[in-house]
Amino acid sequence: MYGSSNGVRTLGNLSDQVTDAQIAPHLENAARQVRSWLGPDYDLAVDDKLKAVITAENCLTLSTLLPTIDIPVSAVERGVTKMQHLIGETDMAWLATDDIFKLAKFWRDMAYQSLVPYMSEGADISFAECLIAL
Repeated sequence: MYGSSNGVRTLGNLSDQVTDAQIAPHLENAARQVRSWLGPDYDLAVDDKLKAVITAENCLTLSTLLPTIDIPVSAVERGVTKMQHLIGETDMAWLATDDIFKLAKFWRDMAYQSLVPYMSEGADISFAECLIAL
């Protein structure tokens, strides 16, 4: 496993309230999936390939983690002016289920695309292809 909880939080702009314990099982699954996409004998001697693996693991982690946590969207993110935010006239909203699944698909697509140049001929991409088709 090359991705990290901090990498997932940074990439997904998640707060520290999303704990390592919440992220860990998703990161472990992502690492297994990346291995299956790259084939059993992948070599990370090339720096760009290692970066792609880290990115893919973190992206896949976000794709499965996000549907399991509540994601607040501030009023500022929904278009309320900065002045209203500064004077405290903001409220909180939550992403709708459809939006969460669109976001999850975005992260799956990003993971897959980051690895395409490094996938071997024997790699199991059936899972990736069905996700991209969603």
